[in-house]
Amino acid sequence: MVPNSNFISRNINNEPLEKLLNQFGNNLDECVNFASNLFSWISESKTRDVHDTVLVSNLRHFIENIDACSELLKKSISEPCLVLLRAELELFLSGSYILQKNHEQRGKSFTYFQFFKKSKNTG
Repeated sequence: MVPNSNFISRNINNEPLEKLLNQFGNNLDECVNFASNLFSWISESKTRDVHDTVLVSNLRHFIENIDACSELLKKSISEPCLVLLRAELELFLSGSYILQKNHEQRGKSFTYFQFFKKSKNTG
């Protein structure tokens, strides 16, 4: 079965646009490659406390979302990227908030809040 082209058009009949999206996706791949190495360097560089775990897990989630966007763009599928980019903005804002001041206390509070929220929903 093929998708309804009025709803989802997976074929771009515009070679320059397709080339541009592919190039943009490849550039995002390079960002993901660097960020994955950054993630490894951070993980190996020091002993982490609970407040660092929030930032490291946010970084990993950030990398995964950018990687998904790169693959989607190479296939000329852009709509789902909007949701992923919204998640990227939220990750950036939460990380900026934690790092702004009292990062240890804010990181621990964020971790505690997430644990409390999860335990309240499952209990």
